[in-house]
Amino acid sequence: MKKIIFSAVIILFASFNGYSVKMPGVILQNIPVKIAIHSNDLKYENKKIFFISESDTVIAIAQRKDERWEWNAVLPKTGKIKIISESDIIQPSTHYVYPAWVSILPPLIAIGLALIIKEVLISLLIGIFVGAIFFYNFNLLEAFLRTIDTIIPSVLLDFSHINIVIFSMMIGGLVGIVSKNGGMEALANLMMRKIKSRVGALLGTFASGLIIFFDDYTNSLIVGNIARPLCDKFKISREKLAFIVDSTAAPIASIAVIGTWIGYEVGIIQEALNSIGLQKNAYLVFLNTLSYRFYPFCMIFFIFATIILKRDMFSMYRAEKRALEKGLLYEENAKIPKDLTGSDENKTDERKTQSWILAALPIVFLIISAVVCLIYSGIQNLKIEKIEEVSLKEIISASDPYVSLLWSSFASCLFAGILSVSFKSLKFKDAIDSWFIGVRSMLYAMLILTLAWSLGSTTKEMQTAEFLVSILKETINPYFVPSIIFIICAAISFATGTSWGTLSIVMPLAIPLSYNISLNAGLPQDLLESLLLNSIASVLAGSIWGDHCSPIADTTVLSAMASSCDLIDHVNTQLPYAILVGAISLIFGNFFSSFFSVSFPFILLCFFIIFNLIWFLGKKI
Repeated sequence: MKKIIFSAVIILFASFNGYSVKMPGVILQNIPVKIAIHSNDLKYENKKIFFISESDTVIAIAQRKDERWEWNAVLPKTGKIKIISESDIIQPSTHYVYPAWVSILPPLIAIGLALIIKEVLISLLIGIFVGAIFFYNFNLLEAFLRTIDTIIPSVLLDFSHINIVIFSMMIGGLVGIVSKNGGMEALANLMMRKIKSRVGALLGTFASGLIIFFDDYTNSLIVGNIARPLCDKFKISREKLAFIVDSTAAPIASIAVIGTWIGYEVGIIQEALNSIGLQKNAYLVFLNTLSYRFYPFCMIFFIFATIILKRDMFSMYRAEKRALEKGLLYEENAKIPKDLTGSDENKTDERKTQSWILAALPIVFLIISAVVCLIYSGIQNLKIEKIEEVSLKEIISASDPYVSLLWSSFASCLFAGILSVSFKSLKFKDAIDSWFIGVRSMLYAMLILTLAWSLGSTTKEMQTAEFLVSILKETINPYFVPSIIFIICAAISFATGTSWGTLSIVMPLAIPLSYNISLNAGLPQDLLESLLLNSIASVLAGSIWGDHCSPIADTTVLSAMASSCDLIDHVNTQLPYAILVGAISLIFGNFFSSFFSVSFPFILLCFFIIFNLIWFLGKKI
């Protein structure tokens, strides 16, 4: 068999005879080749594009699609080919046809490395580089240079991407200010002053986790350290404390409509939607997926139910029984970490004025200003379109979420700084420094996000989604896609310990996969959209599941440290609960709801099952 030399082309923007030509990054065997030609001149609309083998045999002819200047062809064989056209409407060129399976190499390598080396940044970077190798004809030096100076920077040329980066850093700065000025601690302490019972202490800890909803790291550090003395007073095991702290960190932050997660999540969703040509407002899509986020909501309800019913199960029951009956808050041989209240540079100066208002007002201001900015942006856009009588939903739909969140986050940082200085909680210089510390804390997340966008762009040009759809559309029932996605994301995030890294790798594949499989199955539009929302939610929820209970996850480690709990004891007591709640949310939530265009009844079903399991299987402490 003749040896096939693999090479590829990057997106080709060429101007020939007045036409702008765009081609895919690579040409794959049996995957439609789309050549888009942009011009206002329709004189060549019936011309053809020919794909010719090395033996000068025409192996495919691309025909123009209706209503668009786009030519499609399917090439049945791999190898070197020439592309020519009638009347030279495109410039003749030479390319190579690859086996379709090479398109999965960038994401597959990224996932595999993430599982092995546990470093998401390096894994994403190498995945992008592998794609560049194909784009640049296996010239390793050029592929490396173009990865650094072309592929990665190009994603930041997108205006919405830059807005998301700045917005996320602004939120980080806001968190830095309200943590430094003592307002966050005071807000949590306010709820615990009059607690006089074991159930009250648990509910106070739980409520504190709900209040600090906008950042998982902040949640873990603050709630764990503040609630620990109170829980110790009522003989609540460190394992139970760590479980509540951990379960109100990432699960809460991931569903918060305002916070450090939202920009990242919306950015990943928007990029994937764009890859399949869906012009949707990613922020509204995010909001619509909330009713399909079964795992986070089920976990929140599970915590509340165990507290109210005073029952626990499995290893958590044994830990709670040990603490209450023997007074041992942790195992005798437990490795208890030192007290963790965050880095020294972000500690609160006890001599400064501390008031819950310093945190509550900026958070309320952020939420209200975000809503106002969304409405203002929507009204402005509708005025441009000359639409007069519209509903609030239509106004929000027409808004620009990136600009709106950018406005509100910047204004909230200013408000928090001015408030802190006015209350003499922080000096002007300290307010600026704490803002910079918060901004700096988001740098790692923004690096992941940028590389995630770049890998998504790479997989789009490698036509990874098209390949997966081509091999799965006949074998996978579209109703099973959300459940499969949840399991895959749960496995990856558990093994890597990162939900953000999992989102960055899987989301660009999951959205095109779900949409195209449902489309090919001929499902009605309402069910197709429901499955798409369910699939997006499954990526987000599955990623949270693994991050929630993985022993190498940052929030797992931080929750154990802030609660002064042995990390392994924390994982051993939390994992059975996470598996139980995960299974219920997967089966009775994501799977069952896939067959319908509604989701809320299945949330209630999950709650009902969880309540009864705790009542009948749990043991009273």
